[in-house]
Amino acid sequence: MRVALFCGEALPQSLAKYWHDAAPNSLVINLYGPTEAAIVTSSFIYEDKARPDYGLVPIGTPFDSFIYRVDAPHSNEAGELWISGPQLCGGYWKNEPATQKAFQEFDDGRGLRRWYKTGDLVRRDEHGNLHFLGRIDHQIKLRGFRVEALEVELAVRKATNADFAAVVPKYSADGLCQDLIAFINILVNESDAKKMCLRYVPSYMVPSRIHYIADFPVTPNGKIDYTALADRVDDDGSLRNRPAVESGEKR
Repeated sequence: MRVALFCGEALPQSLAKYWHDAAPNSLVINLYGPTEAAIVTSSFIYEDKARPDYGLVPIGTPFDSFIYRVDAPHSNEAGELWISGPQLCGGYWKNEPATQKAFQEFDDGRGLRRWYKTGDLVRRDEHGNLHFLGRIDHQIKLRGFRVEALEVELAVRKATNADFAAVVPKYSADGLCQDLIAFINILVNESDAKKMCLRYVPSYMVPSRIHYIADFPVTPNGKIDYTALADRVDDDGSLRNRPAVESGEKR
């Protein structure tokens, strides 16, 4: 094997390392691009060595035909990623309001261009590589703080050594977010896992429950179905239709 390409979901460093170790002579390349840009617009070649990151393999730098713009006050701050290039689609079929909201035309100092607002939160590092931080629409207001669900997922993954983690908010009857519920693909001691999470995030970002599920539900596009996960949570934060082995009994 010479090349392994990953695309469609954020690529954890741990999974990239597993693959690299299994096929050490191959290139492991992380690809990024939204459907609206048909479909890959940047890449990053994984290297098995320490680097300052966010637990995920960077999405890298854009291909020559694309221009990336990070909508942030300063170059090193997080902001929404905007994309311009020849592969952008014309818009959404029979949905002009959505098209006008997502696609805009303006001059950013490099000429008049058409741009797509990805909704992805990114930060550019000192080497010029972009790091995916999460979805802007996945931000959660919890106890007066704005919380990035992806940041909590990374903390849970590090604390439990899980390959996959997903975090959903649990809302009260008045629509306020009360707690965070995490799902992972391995069995852990729940109490110990939550204590370990405190090494990576403040206490208000530690999930109130960490559940094991054998199979993550996915959307028709193969992405984790967060709505389906949220529907599995009872009002007290426990799982509906729990498996025979309880969450958190053993590793």
